Amino acid sequence: TMYIPHYIRTIFSIISIAKNEMITLLKKLNLPKDSYVVLIGASLCARGIRNSGDIDLLIHPSLRKILLKNGFKEEVISGQNNVCRRFSQGKIEAFDYFLNVGFFEEFTRVFSPVEYIEGIPFVSISDIQVIKHRFNREKDKKDLILLEQYQKQLHVAQLSRVLA
Repeated sequence: TMYIPHYIRTIFSIISIAKNEMITLLKKLNLPKDSYVVLIGASLCARGIRNSGDIDLLIHPSLRKILLKNGFKEEVISGQNNVCRRFSQGKIEAFDYFLNVGFFEEFTRVFSPVEYIEGIPFVSISDIQVIKHRFNREKDKKDLILLEQYQKQLHVAQLSRVLA
């Protein structure tokens, strides 16, 4: 077996706690799987790439009433070319519009398929990379480096299994 230094194990345990908390919160919502997708930061967290401060969802309009009944607060946000609704409760924010992409139907047409982790729909790694390149902010550049490292680790792990 490979030696993993204590500080690395500590970092991964912090990530997995954040991931477990996120998965638990999302499962408690019990939303129809074909009516939402977990967006970028939380998708990175679900894969253990980095923690996320919150959980952003893109929702189908049919979920608006369900979220309000479950205690979410609604806020209308005016953008340059659109009006977006944000529903928030604790660490979860659900949007009915995604920046520069569109509403749920448009998003799922452009970015698909989603990847399911523990039964929850997440944006795929390849789509995260496309979005991060498109936004190209400083935090996006950092995430792209993390994604590259993650994919290298996956590749090494797959080779190890094949060669074992």
